[in-house]
Amino acid sequence: MVKDEMVLKTQRYLNSTYSNNPNWVTLDEDGFTGWNTIKGLIRALQIETGISTPNGTFGPATEEACPTLQKNLIPSDKTQRLVYILQGAMWCKGFSPGYFEEGIFGDETEAGIKRFQVSAGLAGANVNGIANPMIFKALLNMDAFALVTSGDPKIRQIQQELNRDYYKWIGLRPTDGIYGRDTCKALIYALQVEGGIAEPNGVFGPGTQASLPTLAPGSKNAVYVRIMQYCLYCNTFDPTGFTGVFGNGTLAALKEFQSFHMLTPDGYCGKQTWMSLLLSHGDRDRKGQAFDCATPLNQARIDTLKAHGYKYAGRYIAGGESKRVTVPEIELILKNNMNWFPIFQKSGNYLSYFNSIQGNLDATECLINAREYKIPNGSTIYFAVDFDAMDGDVSTNIIPYFRAIHNTFSSNNPHNYKIGVYGARNICSRVSNAGYAETSFVGDLASGFSGNLGYPLPKNWAFDQIKEYTIGTGDGAIAIDNNLYSGRDSGIDHLSEEVIYPSREMVLNQFKEILSMFNIVVDGALDCNFEKEIRIRELPLKAKIRVAPKALIGTGIINLDLTNGLNLLDDVLYYLSDQNILGQKLNLPALTNVKNNVGSIAHDGNKVLIAGTYDNDFKQFGVKVQVEINAARIDGVGEETLCMSIGLFPDDTKIQEAIKVITESASDVAPYALAAIALLILGLISGEIVAGGLVISEVIAVVSGWVGAILQYYKLVMP
Repeated sequence: MVKDEMVLKTQRYLNSTYSNNPNWVTLDEDGFTGWNTIKGLIRALQIETGISTPNGTFGPATEEACPTLQKNLIPSDKTQRLVYILQGAMWCKGFSPGYFEEGIFGDETEAGIKRFQVSAGLAGANVNGIANPMIFKALLNMDAFALVTSGDPKIRQIQQELNRDYYKWIGLRPTDGIYGRDTCKALIYALQVEGGIAEPNGVFGPGTQASLPTLAPGSKNAVYVRIMQYCLYCNTFDPTGFTGVFGNGTLAALKEFQSFHMLTPDGYCGKQTWMSLLLSHGDRDRKGQAFDCATPLNQARIDTLKAHGYKYAGRYIAGGESKRVTVPEIELILKNNMNWFPIFQKSGNYLSYFNSIQGNLDATECLINAREYKIPNGSTIYFAVDFDAMDGDVSTNIIPYFRAIHNTFSSNNPHNYKIGVYGARNICSRVSNAGYAETSFVGDLASGFSGNLGYPLPKNWAFDQIKEYTIGTGDGAIAIDNNLYSGRDSGIDHLSEEVIYPSREMVLNQFKEILSMFNIVVDGALDCNFEKEIRIRELPLKAKIRVAPKALIGTGIINLDLTNGLNLLDDVLYYLSDQNILGQKLNLPALTNVKNNVGSIAHDGNKVLIAGTYDNDFKQFGVKVQVEINAARIDGVGEETLCMSIGLFPDDTKIQEAIKVITESASDVAPYALAAIALLILGLISGEIVAGGLVISEVIAVVSGWVGAILQYYKLVMP
């Protein structure tokens, strides 16, 4: 990014002119246009126009008070300052006013305003070089009025023509060539104006819908045909021109759009087609063939669903027990000649959930659950993003999450399961375009979501969620989401009895990934012993690791199942609380919601043990994670059990003191105190890395299978 000398001059002028005003916020003098500089220009305008509380936001009061500036103004100190503000805004927008020295509105400033007006789409008498409040408002924001690198010239043409024809109602919207919320709302304004709506507001409500005509091939209603052509192109269906003529090119594009959106492809643009052109959910009352729900299905509910024409059931393979599907329920669905499509959603309704580590964890748990649910080879499983993610959030969080899922599926997926994405349109399109999802389950219910409004339906959509409602009565009543079905994913019509164990090589590679976190390289020999001092954030630890076939793992440290420590958990929590002198002194992180989430966990013969440990060499208590994995033998005959033992031993005075006090206070320190202390230490560790998203209950809950345990520990040792 190159510093702009004229933007720098603008920043310096504003600071020097308004620094004595109590409402002024000093700008960084860096020469870069950004919101701080734009807000500074707005604040300066508000000061000059007498706004009582200048806040840098160009609202209705600022627009009302905004002056009109033009060439040959009667000079005064105030008009000079206003011209400086205008010229500074022009420099920031990239439309040169010619100079920036004396606050004079001359020929070059007038020419710059004319260039801006043309770029915004104005024409005829409206290209006059006069800076009225509408021009000020368009200049004083971060919208682009030139074609950006990723923009489409035809979208820009649409934006300019909408500004040209409807500026009285929409002002000046961006002309950057990117279809989005602003352009979508401008299209709705255009329909409202043409339909005689008394107060156009950009909301596609019942009144707007009732005002719309039905357009047929050859229609002479040129204005509406042109708006329909705009809408088709914005939805990626090219009518071959914005002529207002309903010819063969427009007819072909319209029919293709209708077919893609599961509308009757009759070539008539009526209410349903208009709604699909401008609302993500289209006509909510369309009948879908698919549904999803969090309610378990029984025969009465399935009878209701079949009576309403549903053939494809979306059910969850992760999350709370109340919403997770069961194998008998799946069998009942299939017995009733319905297919089902699996959805993986443990949470997914807030931004911080999504990161590459969580993607690894969810992918691993999903692969384990898929085997538990007997999902056949090659089936698609949909991972959910169930909140209104901004486009920037997709870049920073959602894409890394799905990249991690893709990488895990690529390296450890013997059943060849496929990845699907559930979310708003923009999320589905971007994840799919990045190559991380095969098909999309589109959450179009919320048409106002930033990822839905102004985005076309993803090309790979399989299911489109358009309405939430309850159907049936009595025992057959059920709340569902009504989904359109495209045929791109027909779901699952049978269960598989086949179980494929990971290869010995796969297991070893997983272990190697963890060891690499400690800078250990295992070359061929599986047996490995290692000790190293590490830090998890600021918590000093000693690590002791061994990888070997189970038979070679010794018992040199005390291993206690955490279930034996529950009797002392209340004591541990008490010692740490601010009700106790020790808790007040140590000021340690609290442990909550852990009582029912601890213990040895076995899954399909693969065992994870989290236990209290005492190491004679270190003379310290610690936490041991031991993973036993059933793997396919290298000779392909039968199985063998591989084992990885990782011990963490805190080297911290606070924790040492806590261990000592709790141990001495317990009536019987062995074995219960050891287990309780192990839980304490694990909680302290997770408390220390709370920025990474860990809490103790999540630590234990995630350890539900062998790779899940490995990756969870992976998360603990991540620097």
